[in-house]
Amino acid sequence: MEPTLQDLLDILTLQREYGASLDEKRLDDHLELYAPDAVLRVFGREYAGVRAIRAFMRTARDGKHLTLPPALSFEGDRAGAVADFIFYDAPDLSVYSTGIYRDELVRSGGRWRFARREIELQIQRPG
Repeated sequence: MEPTLQDLLDILTLQREYGASLDEKRLDDHLELYAPDAVLRVFGREYAGVRAIRAFMRTARDGKHLTLPPALSFEGDRAGAVADFIFYDAPDLSVYSTGIYRDELVRSGGRWRFARREIELQIQRPG
């Protein structure tokens, strides 16, 4: 099945909502972005399942996420996305980290969700 314009819009919205839901402290909304068996890999650790991702996200720094448009690939109800990001630390919104999101996405329940997100840090400020 070829991706539609709606697929592209939905994935861009998923990418945007990842950062916005964290920045606005909407953890329940944030967790809806993941498939139930999703895996988040960051800081050399893996968090498997929404419960583990919730526990990790409760420790997330306050700040502002900025995600650049992703490169996308599609295979039926699965997609790959690779996007650069910048994270600005609160309260002064200075650059805290930059890197790459490497995502495996799945269409589930009529919407695109993260099946796997790997956060590859390229630069991270100490502290």
